[in-house]
Amino acid sequence: MYHGIADPTRRAVLDLLRSRDFSAGEILATFRERGVAVSQSTLSQHLGVLRRCGLVAASWQGRSHVYSLTPGALRAVAAWLRPFETMWERGLGALGEHLDREHGDAGDGPGMIGKGAGSARGGEEGRGS
Repeated sequence: MYHGIADPTRRAVLDLLRSRDFSAGEILATFRERGVAVSQSTLSQHLGVLRRCGLVAASWQGRSHVYSLTPGALRAVAAWLRPFETMWERGLGALGEHLDREHGDAGDGPGMIGKGAGSARGGEEGRGS
């Protein structure tokens, strides 16, 4: 399943399928409208990988394969990533503290991490009052 999300084109297909089901032709047309250079055969290979990984399902509607997300597989990816969230949160908290030290208590102006309600650490901590 992780092989399926490793490629940016396959992630773009998954992102597109979040809104609704698409036929292969609709996916190809949407990519071309967005300036994504992908051939029909390349897209077909990507869709095959996504199917084999269990990330999408394909059904026949008339003469077209229509693709839809299979949310169960994505839930497994999300569950695997969940333990890493604390690491990211610690990193963002450390970044906020570093910026506060470098730039002082500059407030909540544009582009600044201040000590108000929008602070990376939140609340009253280190407000200086």
